[in-house]
Amino acid sequence: MDYDPKKDADTLALELAGILYDEVATEAVGGKTQTVAKMQVMLAEVFTTMATGFTAGAQKAVSGYTAQPDAKVALVNSFKEDEERLLRKVENLIDTSEYEVRGPLGYSIKNRYDTRWAAVARTHFQEGFMALNRAVFQPQRIKLPEDEQ
Repeated sequence: MDYDPKKDADTLALELAGILYDEVATEAVGGKTQTVAKMQVMLAEVFTTMATGFTAGAQKAVSGYTAQPDAKVALVNSFKEDEERLLRKVENLIDTSEYEVRGPLGYSIKNRYDTRWAAVARTHFQEGFMALNRAVFQPQRIKLPEDEQ
């Protein structure tokens, strides 16, 4: 197997797994040095590709989506941060759904949040942010193989 720097990280990772598998067989025969050298080259490329965030052209396209300008990506990323902050607040409410409060005469009052409704709210927030992100990226419908007939 020859090393090709134009391959994407997924392909390189699969080939690396194959080399690791072959390593077990070649170690007994004495071909270990060449196999290890190939693994080091491929590992370096995989890690470089991953560290650079899969440079342009290395990403696989999702059907129905087109390449997005940096401004739209930044906007959606800001929405994702807002979503995460909000979801953490809701989950904190669910996690602390029961607590005790001392009344004015020293008696105990159990306050409880309705976790069912908090879970409904969490789901709707997730749906809302998903819709917001789709509004920005504007995915299109795709053609299926059977549409060609």
